[in-house]
Amino acid sequence: MSSYSTDPISLFTDYTSALPIAFIFTNMIEATNVGNYTEMGLLIFTMLIADGLTFGIKKLSKNAPQKWNFLLNRPIGACNTDLLSRNGPKSVNTPGFPSGHMTMASVFSVYRLLRLYRKQGSIMLVFKNNTMEALLYVAIIIAMAYARWYKRCHNIVQIIAGFILGSVFAFVLDKIVRDFL
Repeated sequence: MSSYSTDPISLFTDYTSALPIAFIFTNMIEATNVGNYTEMGLLIFTMLIADGLTFGIKKLSKNAPQKWNFLLNRPIGACNTDLLSRNGPKSVNTPGFPSGHMTMASVFSVYRLLRLYRKQGSIMLVFKNNTMEALLYVAIIIAMAYARWYKRCHNIVQIIAGFILGSVFAFVLDKIVRDFL
C-alpha cells in the first residue's frame, strides 16, 4: 500500500480515519446551536483525554515483555496511521495498542447512543424513534473498526481494546452528565 492510496476502499478508509476531527466540530456546532456548552465541552475533553491515554499506553507498551509484541505492535504493513492518513509506512516495532481512532470513535458514538437511551428509556425505543441517528453511530463504530483493520494500522485485539476503552469513557461521561448536569 502506498502512502497515498487512490482506490475507492483506501480513500474511504482514509476519510473514515479522519472522522475524529469531524466529531470535535460536530460537538462544537451542537454546543453553539443548542446551548449545551458544558455537555459538549465535556465530550470533547473526554475524547481528548481518552486519546491521550491511548498515546500513553502505547508509550508504556514499548517496555512490555517481547512475548506481548504480537498484541501490542502494529501489524506488518501498517501505513498511514495518523489522523490524516498521511504519515506513510510504519516500522514493525511501532506500538499500536489500543487504537486511538477506535477509542475516539467509541467515546463519541457510544456517548451519543447513551444520550439517546437516556431520553428514550429503552434501547428498542432508541432504534424505533431515532433509527437513522442510532444506526449512524453504530455505523461509525463499524466503519472505523474496518478502516483501521483494512489499512493494517491495528490488529483486531487493538481495535477491540480501543472500542472497550472508548466505551468505558463514554459510560463514565454519561454518569457524570446524569449526576451533575
